[in-house]
Amino acid sequence: MFQDHGSVGRIPYLIPVTWEDDWPVLGVNGQVPTELDIPVGNDEIPKIVASDEFDWDSALPLVWQWNHNPDHDYWSVTERPGFFRLTNGRTDTGFLDTQNSLTQRTFGPECSGVIAMDVSQMKEHQITDKHVRVL
Repeated sequence: MFQDHGSVGRIPYLIPVTWEDDWPVLGVNGQVPTELDIPVGNDEIPKIVASDEFDWDSALPLVWQWNHNPDHDYWSVTERPGFFRLTNGRTDTGFLDTQNSLTQRTFGPECSGVIAMDVSQMKEHQITDKHVRVL
């Protein structure tokens, strides 16, 4: 199922299901629980939170997702080990059109993120978005 969590958006969550007379019955005793007791060490459940250190090979872990179909010629985790390198192949007019936008699944009902960027190779007046500029 999905739950609405405001600015985080709709988040997927698990609900216990039983079958009665060939119909699914959601929840426990007519109530959908807000939390489930799922053991953290269960390796059969895919992890939805993982390291952002970019210290892995060329495959992105499942916690990462592209906003659109990516152009694989313009990103790398091996070109500079320990860094996620993203370059542009085209100039877009807005974020909704931008092809290589990498995001991570939200968690919580609330979450936040902090990034560190090496912009030392950017040229004067280049813009990554409206918040990061080289002056």
